[in-house]
Amino acid sequence: MTRVCSVVLPLVAIGWLTASIDAQKAILVADVQRGSGSGFPRWITRFSRHLFFAADDGVHGEEPWISDGLTVVGTRLVRDIGARTGSHPQYPAALGTMVLFGGIHPTAGQELYVTDGTAAGTKLVREIRPGIASGRPRYLTRVGDKVYFSADDGVNGEELWVTDGTAAGTKLLADIEPGAGRSSPSYLTAIGNSGRFVFSAMTSATGWELFVSDGTAQGTRLLRDIVPGTGSSFPAYMYSASNGVYFQATDTTRGTELWITDGTASGTRLLADIEPNGSSSPLSFVQLNGKVYFTAYTQAAGHELWVTDGTTAGTRLFVDLVPGSVSSQPWELTAVGSRRFYFTANDRVRGWELWRSDGTTNGTMLVDDIAPGPASGSPSSYVVLNGNVYFNADDAVHGRELFRFPNGATAQAIGRGCGPELRATDPLLGQTMSFSGAGAPTRSHAITIIGAPTVEYPIGGGCFGYIDLSVFFAAASVPLITRTKWTSTLGIPNDKALQGVTVNLQTWYLALGASNGSIVTSNAVELTLGSW
Repeated sequence: MTRVCSVVLPLVAIGWLTASIDAQKAILVADVQRGSGSGFPRWITRFSRHLFFAADDGVHGEEPWISDGLTVVGTRLVRDIGARTGSHPQYPAALGTMVLFGGIHPTAGQELYVTDGTAAGTKLVREIRPGIASGRPRYLTRVGDKVYFSADDGVNGEELWVTDGTAAGTKLLADIEPGAGRSSPSYLTAIGNSGRFVFSAMTSATGWELFVSDGTAQGTRLLRDIVPGTGSSFPAYMYSASNGVYFQATDTTRGTELWITDGTASGTRLLADIEPNGSSSPLSFVQLNGKVYFTAYTQAAGHELWVTDGTTAGTRLFVDLVPGSVSSQPWELTAVGSRRFYFTANDRVRGWELWRSDGTTNGTMLVDDIAPGPASGSPSSYVVLNGNVYFNADDAVHGRELFRFPNGATAQAIGRGCGPELRATDPLLGQTMSFSGAGAPTRSHAITIIGAPTVEYPIGGGCFGYIDLSVFFAAASVPLITRTKWTSTLGIPNDKALQGVTVNLQTWYLALGASNGSIVTSNAVELTLGSW
Protein backbone atom coordinates (compact mmCIF):
# COMPACT_ATOMS: atom_id res chain seq x y z
CA MET A 1 0.00 0.00 0.00
CA THR A 2 1.39 3.42 -0.97
CA ARG A 3 0.70 6.44 1.20
CA VAL A 4 1.50 9.84 -0.30
CA CYS A 5 2.54 12.82 1.79
CA SER A 6 0.24 15.21 -0.10
CA VAL A 7 0.91 18.04 2.33
CA VAL A 8 4.49 19.32 2.25
CA LEU A 9 4.19 21.64 5.26
CA PRO A 10 4.06 18.88 7.92
CA LEU A 11 7.34 17.36 6.72
CA VAL A 12 9.02 20.75 6.67
CA ALA A 13 7.60 21.66 10.06
CA ILE A 14 8.59 18.47 11.88
CA GLY A 15 11.91 17.86 10.15
CA TRP A 16 15.36 19.27 10.73
CA LEU A 17 16.63 21.34 7.80
CA THR A 18 20.21 20.21 7.27
CA ALA A 19 22.91 21.75 5.12
CA SER A 20 22.54 21.82 1.36
CA ILE A 21 22.97 18.40 -0.19
CA ASP A 22 23.64 19.63 -3.72
CA ALA A 23 27.43 19.69 -3.49
CA GLN A 24 29.47 16.75 -4.77
CA LYS A 25 32.68 17.63 -3.01
CA ALA A 26 34.13 17.23 0.47
CA ILE A 27 33.44 20.27 2.65
CA LEU A 28 35.64 21.34 5.56
CA VAL A 29 33.51 21.44 8.74
CA ALA A 30 36.07 22.90 11.12
CA ASP A 31 39.80 23.58 11.17
CA VAL A 32 40.37 22.42 14.74
CA GLN A 33 44.10 23.22 14.69
CA ARG A 34 44.11 26.34 12.59
CA GLY A 35 46.51 26.71 9.70
CA SER A 36 48.39 23.81 8.18
CA GLY A 37 48.64 21.91 11.47
CA SER A 38 46.40 18.89 12.00
CA GLY A 39 43.65 18.62 14.59
CA PHE A 40 43.49 14.94 13.59
CA PRO A 41 39.86 14.27 14.61
CA ARG A 42 39.49 10.55 15.18
CA TRP A 43 37.27 8.04 16.96
CA ILE A 44 34.34 9.92 15.35
CA THR A 45 31.01 8.72 16.80
CA ARG A 46 27.47 10.07 16.47
CA PHE A 47 25.33 10.69 19.54
CA SER A 48 22.33 12.88 20.35
CA ARG A 49 22.31 14.24 16.78
CA HIS A 50 25.91 15.40 17.16
CA LEU A 51 29.40 14.07 16.50
CA PHE A 52 31.82 13.14 19.26
CA PHE A 53 35.51 12.81 18.46
CA ALA A 54 39.02 13.19 19.84
CA ALA A 55 41.09 16.09 18.47
CA ASP A 56 44.09 18.30 19.25
CA ASP A 57 43.72 22.07 18.80
CA GLY A 58 47.44 22.61 19.41
CA VAL A 59 46.79 24.09 22.86
CA HIS A 60 45.04 21.50 25.04
CA GLY A 61 46.43 18.28 23.60
CA GLU A 62 44.11 15.54 22.31
CA GLU A 63 40.80 15.96 24.13
CA PRO A 64 37.07 15.21 23.61
CA TRP A 65 35.28 17.46 21.09
CA ILE A 66 31.71 17.76 19.86
CA SER A 67 30.27 19.09 16.59
CA ASP A 68 26.86 19.75 15.06
CA GLY A 69 28.48 18.65 11.80
CA LEU A 70 27.69 21.92 10.05
CA THR A 71 29.43 24.93 11.55
CA VAL A 72 32.69 26.11 13.07
CA VAL A 73 30.74 27.64 15.97
CA GLY A 74 29.00 24.32 16.56
CA THR A 75 32.34 22.50 16.79
CA ARG A 76 34.02 22.88 20.16
CA LEU A 77 36.21 21.40 22.87
CA VAL A 78 34.10 19.61 25.47
CA ARG A 79 36.56 19.55 28.37
CA ASP A 80 40.29 19.69 28.96
CA ILE A 81 40.51 16.48 31.02
CA GLY A 82 44.28 16.14 30.82
CA ALA A 83 45.08 19.73 31.87
CA ARG A 84 46.80 20.46 28.55
CA THR A 85 48.64 17.13 28.47
CA GLY A 86 45.95 15.35 26.42
CA SER A 87 43.52 12.73 27.74
CA HIS A 88 43.55 10.86 24.40
CA PRO A 89 39.90 9.73 24.28
CA GLN A 90 39.44 6.35 22.60
CA TYR A 91 36.93 3.55 21.95
CA PRO A 92 33.82 5.78 22.36
CA ALA A 93 30.37 4.18 22.58
CA ALA A 94 27.13 6.17 22.55
CA LEU A 95 24.53 5.19 25.14
CA GLY A 96 21.39 7.29 25.01
CA THR A 97 22.30 10.93 25.57
CA MET A 98 25.85 10.20 26.67
CA VAL A 99 29.10 8.84 25.29
CA LEU A 100 31.38 6.53 27.26
CA PHE A 101 35.08 6.43 26.41
CA GLY A 102 38.51 5.66 27.74
CA GLY A 103 40.58 8.69 28.73
CA ILE A 104 43.80 9.51 30.55
CA HIS A 105 43.78 11.69 33.68
CA PRO A 106 47.13 13.02 34.99
CA THR A 107 46.66 11.33 38.37
CA ALA A 108 44.29 8.45 37.59
CA GLY A 109 45.78 6.87 34.48
CA GLN A 110 43.60 5.67 31.62
CA GLU A 111 40.08 5.06 32.95
CA LEU A 112 36.39 5.08 32.01
CA TYR A 113 34.80 8.48 31.30
CA VAL A 114 31.35 9.69 30.30
CA THR A 115 30.13 12.89 28.66
CA ASP A 116 26.78 14.41 27.74
CA GLY A 117 28.52 16.95 25.51
CA THR A 118 29.06 19.54 28.24
CA ALA A 119 32.11 20.29 30.39
CA ALA A 120 30.11 19.76 33.59
CA GLY A 121 28.72 16.48 32.28
CA THR A 122 32.15 15.09 31.39
CA LYS A 123 33.51 13.07 34.29
CA LEU A 124 35.22 9.93 35.47
CA VAL A 125 32.70 7.07 35.76
CA ARG A 126 34.85 4.77 37.84
CA GLU A 127 38.53 4.37 38.54
CA ILE A 128 38.70 0.68 37.65
CA ARG A 129 42.32 0.36 38.74
CA PRO A 130 42.92 2.82 41.60
CA GLY A 131 46.00 4.99 41.57
CA ILE A 132 48.21 6.09 38.71
CA ALA A 133 48.04 2.64 37.06
CA SER A 134 45.46 2.33 34.28
CA GLY A 135 42.29 0.25 34.00
CA ARG A 136 42.67 0.67 30.20
CA PRO A 137 39.02 0.33 29.11
CA ARG A 138 38.98 -0.74 25.45
CA TYR A 139 36.62 -2.05 22.76
CA LEU A 140 33.57 -0.28 24.25
CA THR A 141 30.50 -1.71 22.52
CA ARG A 142 26.83 -1.07 23.12
CA VAL A 143 24.50 -4.07 23.33
CA GLY A 144 20.94 -3.25 24.41
CA ASP A 145 21.01 -0.71 27.23
CA LYS A 146 24.54 -1.54 28.42
CA VAL A 147 28.08 -1.01 27.20
CA TYR A 148 30.56 -3.89 27.39
CA PHE A 149 34.33 -3.53 27.29
CA SER A 150 37.65 -4.97 28.39
CA ALA A 151 39.52 -3.55 31.38
CA ASP A 152 42.16 -4.49 33.98
CA ASP A 153 41.45 -3.84 37.66
CA GLY A 154 44.94 -4.98 38.71
CA VAL A 155 43.56 -8.11 40.37
CA ASN A 156 41.78 -10.17 37.72
CA GLY A 157 43.82 -9.13 34.69
CA GLU A 158 42.25 -7.68 31.54
CA GLU A 159 38.74 -9.14 31.47
CA LEU A 160 35.16 -8.47 30.35
CA TRP A 161 33.36 -5.56 32.04
CA VAL A 162 29.95 -3.93 31.76
CA THR A 163 28.57 -0.46 32.52
CA ASP A 164 25.30 1.46 32.40
CA GLY A 165 27.17 4.76 32.64
CA THR A 166 27.18 4.94 36.45
CA ALA A 167 29.85 4.03 38.98
CA ALA A 168 27.52 1.52 40.69
CA GLY A 169 26.62 -0.05 37.36
CA THR A 170 30.24 -0.51 36.25
CA LYS A 171 31.53 -3.93 37.20
CA LEU A 172 33.46 -7.01 36.18
CA LEU A 173 31.14 -9.24 34.15
CA ALA A 174 33.25 -12.37 33.67
CA ASP A 175 36.75 -13.46 34.70
CA ILE A 176 37.27 -15.64 31.62
CA GLU A 177 40.88 -16.53 32.48
CA PRO A 178 40.57 -16.95 36.28
CA GLY A 179 43.03 -15.31 38.61
CA ALA A 180 45.57 -12.67 37.68
CA GLY A 181 45.85 -13.98 34.12
CA ARG A 182 44.07 -12.09 31.37
CA SER A 183 41.73 -13.08 28.54
CA SER A 184 41.98 -9.64 26.85
CA PRO A 185 38.51 -9.52 25.21
CA SER A 186 38.58 -7.70 21.88
CA TYR A 187 36.48 -7.00 18.76
CA LEU A 188 33.21 -7.04 20.74
CA THR A 189 30.34 -7.19 18.21
CA ALA A 190 26.58 -7.36 18.79
CA ILE A 191 24.67 -10.18 17.07
CA GLY A 192 21.94 -8.05 15.52
CA ASN A 193 19.28 -7.07 18.06
CA SER A 194 19.48 -10.42 19.89
CA GLY A 195 21.01 -8.93 23.05
CA ARG A 196 24.04 -11.20 22.63
CA PHE A 197 27.51 -10.42 21.34
CA VAL A 198 30.61 -12.25 20.18
CA PHE A 199 34.23 -11.39 20.82
CA SER A 200 37.77 -12.69 20.67
CA ALA A 201 39.44 -13.78 23.91
CA MET A 202 42.34 -15.89 25.12
CA THR A 203 42.63 -18.57 27.78
CA SER A 204 45.51 -20.86 28.66
CA ALA A 205 43.34 -23.84 27.71
CA THR A 206 42.03 -22.62 24.35
CA GLY A 207 44.36 -19.92 23.04
CA TRP A 208 42.74 -16.98 21.19
CA GLU A 209 39.27 -18.11 20.13
CA LEU A 210 35.68 -17.00 19.56
CA PHE A 211 33.50 -16.35 22.62
CA VAL A 212 29.87 -15.34 23.07
CA SER A 213 27.94 -13.58 25.85
CA ASP A 214 24.31 -12.80 26.67
CA GLY A 215 25.39 -10.12 29.14
CA THR A 216 25.58 -12.42 32.15
CA ALA A 217 28.54 -14.19 33.73
CA GLN A 218 26.83 -17.57 33.27
CA GLY A 219 26.05 -16.81 29.64
CA THR A 220 29.63 -15.83 28.75
CA ARG A 221 31.43 -18.81 27.26
CA LEU A 222 33.60 -20.21 24.50
CA LEU A 223 31.57 -20.35 21.31
CA ARG A 224 33.87 -22.50 19.20
CA ASP A 225 37.46 -23.66 19.54
CA ILE A 226 38.33 -23.28 15.86
CA VAL A 227 41.88 -24.52 16.44
CA PRO A 228 41.34 -27.24 19.07
CA GLY A 229 43.51 -27.21 22.17
CA THR A 230 45.89 -24.42 23.08
CA GLY A 231 46.38 -23.25 19.49
CA SER A 232 44.76 -19.99 18.41
CA SER A 233 42.51 -18.99 15.50
CA PHE A 234 42.78 -15.25 16.31
CA PRO A 235 39.23 -14.21 15.29
CA ALA A 236 39.19 -10.51 14.40
CA TYR A 237 37.55 -7.66 12.43
CA MET A 238 34.00 -8.75 13.21
CA TYR A 239 30.95 -7.25 11.49
CA SER A 240 27.28 -7.85 12.26
CA ALA A 241 25.12 -8.37 9.16
CA SER A 242 21.51 -9.49 8.82
CA ASN A 243 22.49 -13.14 8.33
CA GLY A 244 25.24 -13.37 10.93
CA VAL A 245 28.57 -11.99 12.07
CA TYR A 246 31.40 -12.05 9.54
CA PHE A 247 35.01 -12.21 10.68
CA GLN A 248 38.47 -13.46 9.82
CA ALA A 249 40.02 -16.45 11.56
CA THR A 250 43.06 -18.65 11.07
CA ASP A 251 42.92 -22.43 11.10
CA THR A 252 45.79 -24.88 10.73
CA THR A 253 45.22 -25.74 7.07
CA ARG A 254 43.79 -22.71 5.22
CA GLY A 255 45.40 -19.64 6.72
CA THR A 256 43.43 -16.49 7.63
CA GLU A 257 40.13 -16.67 5.77
CA LEU A 258 36.46 -15.65 5.78
CA TRP A 259 34.23 -17.06 8.53
CA ILE A 260 30.66 -16.46 9.66
CA THR A 261 28.69 -17.20 12.84
CA ASP A 262 25.06 -17.00 13.92
CA GLY A 263 26.07 -17.16 17.57
CA THR A 264 25.94 -20.95 17.85
CA ALA A 265 28.77 -23.48 17.68
CA SER A 266 27.16 -25.34 14.77
CA GLY A 267 26.51 -22.08 12.96
CA THR A 268 30.16 -20.98 13.17
CA ARG A 269 31.92 -22.03 9.99
CA LEU A 270 34.43 -21.24 7.29
CA LEU A 271 32.58 -19.42 4.54
CA ALA A 272 35.24 -19.22 1.84
CA ASP A 273 38.90 -20.10 1.35
CA ILE A 274 39.57 -17.11 -0.88
CA GLU A 275 43.34 -17.53 -1.27
CA PRO A 276 44.14 -21.29 -1.42
CA ASN A 277 47.89 -20.62 -1.48
CA GLY A 278 47.99 -18.52 1.68
CA SER A 279 45.78 -16.07 3.55
CA SER A 280 43.24 -13.61 2.13
CA SER A 281 42.96 -11.78 5.49
CA PRO A 282 39.44 -10.38 4.89
CA LEU A 283 38.41 -7.24 6.77
CA SER A 284 36.44 -3.96 6.57
CA PHE A 285 33.02 -5.53 6.01
CA VAL A 286 29.85 -3.63 5.08
CA GLN A 287 26.34 -4.74 4.08
CA LEU A 288 24.36 -3.18 1.23
CA ASN A 289 21.12 -4.59 -0.20
CA GLY A 290 21.56 -8.07 1.23
CA LYS A 291 25.20 -8.51 0.19
CA VAL A 292 28.34 -8.03 2.22
CA TYR A 293 31.33 -6.27 0.66
CA PHE A 294 34.84 -6.43 2.08
CA THR A 295 38.55 -6.25 1.36
CA ALA A 296 40.57 -9.42 0.75
CA TYR A 297 43.92 -10.41 -0.71
CA THR A 298 44.78 -12.84 -3.46
CA GLN A 299 48.10 -13.33 -5.22
CA ALA A 300 46.40 -12.63 -8.55
CA ALA A 301 44.57 -9.40 -7.65
CA GLY A 302 46.27 -8.07 -4.52
CA HIS A 303 44.09 -6.38 -1.86
CA GLU A 304 40.80 -5.55 -3.61
CA LEU A 305 37.01 -5.42 -3.10
CA TRP A 306 35.13 -8.70 -2.70
CA VAL A 307 31.44 -9.50 -2.21
CA THR A 308 29.45 -12.38 -0.70
CA ASP A 309 25.79 -13.32 -0.46
CA GLY A 310 26.54 -15.51 2.55
CA THR A 311 27.33 -18.63 0.52
CA THR A 312 30.63 -20.10 -0.58
CA ALA A 313 29.56 -20.08 -4.23
CA GLY A 314 28.39 -16.48 -3.92
CA THR A 315 31.73 -15.19 -2.61
CA ARG A 316 33.75 -13.57 -5.40
CA LEU A 317 36.00 -10.72 -6.47
CA PHE A 318 33.76 -7.65 -6.86
CA VAL A 319 36.05 -5.19 -8.63
CA ASP A 320 39.81 -4.98 -9.22
CA LEU A 321 40.38 -1.21 -9.00
CA VAL A 322 44.06 -1.59 -9.93
CA PRO A 323 44.12 -4.47 -12.44
CA GLY A 324 46.63 -7.21 -11.81
CA SER A 325 48.47 -8.08 -8.63
CA VAL A 326 48.98 -4.46 -7.51
CA SER A 327 46.58 -3.49 -4.68
CA SER A 328 44.17 -0.58 -4.36
CA GLN A 329 43.83 -1.62 -0.69
CA PRO A 330 40.23 -0.47 -0.02
CA TRP A 331 39.49 0.13 3.66
CA GLU A 332 36.90 1.58 6.06
CA LEU A 333 33.91 0.47 3.95
CA THR A 334 30.85 2.32 5.30
CA ALA A 335 27.21 1.94 4.17
CA VAL A 336 25.39 5.23 3.66
CA GLY A 337 21.67 4.91 3.04
CA SER A 338 20.23 2.07 0.96
CA ARG A 339 22.09 2.71 -2.30
CA ARG A 340 25.77 3.33 -1.60
CA PHE A 341 28.83 2.57 0.46
CA TYR A 342 31.92 4.76 0.78
CA PHE A 343 35.52 3.74 1.29
CA THR A 344 39.14 4.82 0.95
CA ALA A 345 41.31 3.40 -1.84
CA ASN A 346 44.45 4.11 -3.87
CA ASP A 347 44.26 3.78 -7.65
CA ARG A 348 48.04 4.39 -7.83
CA VAL A 349 47.42 7.67 -9.68
CA ARG A 350 45.70 9.98 -7.19
CA GLY A 351 46.78 8.51 -3.86
CA TRP A 352 44.44 7.44 -1.03
CA GLU A 353 41.14 9.18 -1.72
CA LEU A 354 37.34 9.05 -1.29
CA TRP A 355 35.51 6.38 -3.30
CA ARG A 356 31.90 5.25 -3.51
CA SER A 357 30.02 2.23 -4.84
CA ASP A 358 26.38 1.44 -5.56
CA GLY A 359 27.08 -2.31 -5.58
CA THR A 360 27.84 -2.45 -9.31
CA THR A 361 31.19 -2.41 -11.08
CA ASN A 362 30.29 0.63 -13.19
CA GLY A 363 28.92 2.42 -10.12
CA THR A 364 32.20 2.07 -8.19
CA MET A 365 34.18 5.26 -8.60
CA LEU A 366 36.37 7.98 -7.14
CA VAL A 367 34.09 10.78 -5.91
CA ASP A 368 36.60 13.32 -4.62
CA ASP A 369 40.34 13.79 -4.96
CA ILE A 370 40.60 15.61 -1.64
CA ALA A 371 44.36 16.21 -1.87
CA PRO A 372 44.69 16.92 -5.62
CA GLY A 373 47.15 15.00 -7.72
CA PRO A 374 49.29 12.12 -6.43
CA ALA A 375 49.07 13.33 -2.81
CA SER A 376 46.68 11.48 -0.48
CA GLY A 377 43.71 12.90 1.41
CA SER A 378 43.49 9.56 3.24
CA PRO A 379 39.92 9.94 4.57
CA SER A 380 39.15 7.77 7.59
CA SER A 381 36.83 7.33 10.59
CA TYR A 382 33.60 7.52 8.56
CA VAL A 383 30.29 8.33 10.31
CA VAL A 384 26.84 9.19 8.86
CA LEU A 385 24.63 12.02 10.16
CA ASN A 386 21.82 13.98 8.46
CA GLY A 387 22.57 12.69 4.97
CA ASN A 388 26.28 13.53 5.21
CA VAL A 389 29.33 11.30 5.47
CA TYR A 390 31.81 12.65 8.03
CA PHE A 391 35.49 11.77 8.19
CA ASN A 392 38.93 13.17 8.81
CA ALA A 393 41.13 13.98 5.83
CA ASP A 394 44.13 16.07 4.79
CA ASP A 395 43.44 18.40 1.85
CA ALA A 396 47.10 19.56 1.76
CA VAL A 397 45.98 23.02 2.94
CA HIS A 398 44.42 22.71 6.39
CA GLY A 399 46.16 19.57 7.63
CA ARG A 400 44.08 16.59 8.78
CA GLU A 401 40.71 17.98 9.86
CA LEU A 402 36.97 17.22 9.99
CA PHE A 403 35.19 17.05 6.61
CA ARG A 404 31.77 16.09 5.34
CA PHE A 405 30.56 14.81 1.99
CA PRO A 406 26.83 15.15 1.12
CA ASN A 407 25.25 11.84 0.08
CA GLY A 408 21.87 13.17 -1.11
CA ALA A 409 18.72 11.24 -0.18
CA THR A 410 19.65 8.94 2.69
CA ALA A 411 17.82 6.37 4.81
CA GLN A 412 20.21 5.53 7.64
CA ALA A 413 19.36 2.98 10.33
CA ILE A 414 20.10 4.44 13.78
CA GLY A 415 19.59 3.52 17.41
CA ARG A 416 18.53 0.22 18.92
CA GLY A 417 15.30 -1.68 18.78
CA CYS A 418 14.25 -4.23 21.37
CA GLY A 419 13.92 -7.04 18.82
CA PRO A 420 12.23 -5.93 15.58
CA GLU A 421 14.25 -4.46 12.73
CA LEU A 422 13.17 -1.57 10.48
CA ARG A 423 14.69 -0.86 7.07
CA ALA A 424 13.90 1.75 4.42
CA THR A 425 15.02 2.85 0.98
CA ASP A 426 16.42 6.30 0.33
CA PRO A 427 13.68 8.99 0.21
CA LEU A 428 14.10 10.55 -3.24
CA LEU A 429 11.89 13.53 -4.07
CA GLY A 430 9.10 12.63 -6.48
CA GLN A 431 9.56 8.89 -5.96
CA THR A 432 8.14 6.16 -3.74
CA MET A 433 10.24 4.83 -0.90
CA SER A 434 9.60 1.49 0.76
CA PHE A 435 10.08 0.44 4.36
CA SER A 436 9.80 -2.96 5.97
CA GLY A 437 9.83 -4.69 9.32
CA ALA A 438 11.32 -8.03 10.34
CA GLY A 439 11.29 -9.94 13.61
CA ALA A 440 7.95 -8.37 14.50
CA PRO A 441 5.95 -9.81 17.41
CA THR A 442 2.85 -11.73 16.30
CA ARG A 443 -0.59 -10.62 17.45
CA SER A 444 0.47 -6.98 17.38
CA HIS A 445 -0.36 -3.81 15.52
CA ALA A 446 2.60 -2.24 13.70
CA ILE A 447 2.31 1.54 13.63
CA THR A 448 5.10 3.26 11.71
CA ILE A 449 5.44 6.96 12.47
CA ILE A 450 7.39 9.84 10.97
CA GLY A 451 8.36 12.67 13.26
CA ALA A 452 10.89 15.20 14.40
CA PRO A 453 14.22 13.65 15.34
CA THR A 454 15.02 13.71 19.02
CA VAL A 455 17.55 12.21 21.40
CA GLU A 456 17.07 8.62 22.45
CA TYR A 457 14.66 8.11 25.34
CA PRO A 458 13.72 4.88 27.18
CA ILE A 459 10.21 3.45 26.83
CA GLY A 460 10.67 0.46 29.13
CA GLY A 461 11.48 -3.18 28.70
CA GLY A 462 14.77 -2.34 27.00
CA CYS A 463 12.95 -0.38 24.25
CA PHE A 464 13.76 3.15 23.07
CA GLY A 465 12.08 5.98 21.20
CA TYR A 466 13.69 8.29 18.63
CA ILE A 467 10.78 10.52 17.58
CA ASP A 468 9.39 13.61 19.27
CA LEU A 469 5.82 12.49 19.98
CA SER A 470 4.58 16.07 20.05
CA VAL A 471 5.12 16.40 16.28
CA PHE A 472 4.56 13.26 14.20
CA PHE A 473 2.11 11.51 11.91
CA ALA A 474 1.47 7.88 11.02
CA ALA A 475 3.00 6.62 7.78
CA ALA A 476 1.55 3.09 7.96
CA SER A 477 -0.57 0.89 10.20
CA VAL A 478 -0.36 -2.89 9.76
CA PRO A 479 -2.16 -5.49 11.92
CA LEU A 480 -0.05 -8.62 12.44
CA ILE A 481 -1.64 -11.88 13.55
CA THR A 482 0.82 -14.56 12.48
CA ARG A 483 3.22 -12.59 10.31
CA THR A 484 6.61 -11.42 11.56
CA LYS A 485 7.51 -9.52 8.37
CA TRP A 486 5.74 -6.74 6.53
CA THR A 487 6.37 -4.07 3.85
CA SER A 488 4.79 -0.70 3.11
CA THR A 489 5.52 2.30 0.88
CA LEU A 490 5.40 6.06 1.07
CA GLY A 491 5.25 8.58 -1.76
CA ILE A 492 7.64 11.52 -1.39
CA PRO A 493 6.40 14.78 -2.97
CA ASN A 494 8.55 16.35 -5.66
CA ASP A 495 8.92 19.65 -3.84
CA LYS A 496 12.22 21.48 -3.46
CA ALA A 497 11.09 22.75 -0.05
CA LEU A 498 11.81 19.23 1.24
CA GLN A 499 15.41 19.19 -0.03
CA GLY A 500 17.68 18.46 2.94
CA VAL A 501 14.86 17.96 5.45
CA THR A 502 15.63 15.20 7.96
CA VAL A 503 12.96 13.24 9.85
CA ASN A 504 12.98 9.98 11.77
CA LEU A 505 10.96 6.86 10.97
CA GLN A 506 10.21 4.21 13.63
CA THR A 507 7.76 1.36 14.14
CA TRP A 508 5.94 0.84 17.43
CA TYR A 509 4.28 -2.55 17.96
CA LEU A 510 1.21 -2.55 20.20
CA ALA A 511 0.12 -5.97 21.49
CA LEU A 512 -3.39 -6.84 20.28
CA GLY A 513 -5.83 -7.35 23.14
CA ALA A 514 -3.25 -6.43 25.80
CA SER A 515 -4.58 -4.39 28.69
CA ASN A 516 -1.19 -3.31 30.03
CA GLY A 517 -0.35 -1.15 27.01
CA SER A 518 2.87 -3.09 26.28
CA ILE A 519 4.94 -1.62 23.44
CA VAL A 520 7.84 -3.06 21.47
CA THR A 521 9.86 -0.76 19.22
CA SER A 522 12.12 -1.16 16.23
CA ASN A 523 15.30 0.76 15.60
CA ALA A 524 14.77 4.11 13.87
CA VAL A 525 15.68 5.17 10.35
CA GLU A 526 16.97 8.70 9.83
CA LEU A 527 15.49 9.99 6.56
CA THR A 528 17.19 12.87 4.76
CA LEU A 529 15.16 13.86 1.70
CA GLY A 530 16.95 14.68 -1.53
CA SER A 531 16.77 14.73 -5.30
CA TRP A 532 19.74 12.45 -6.01
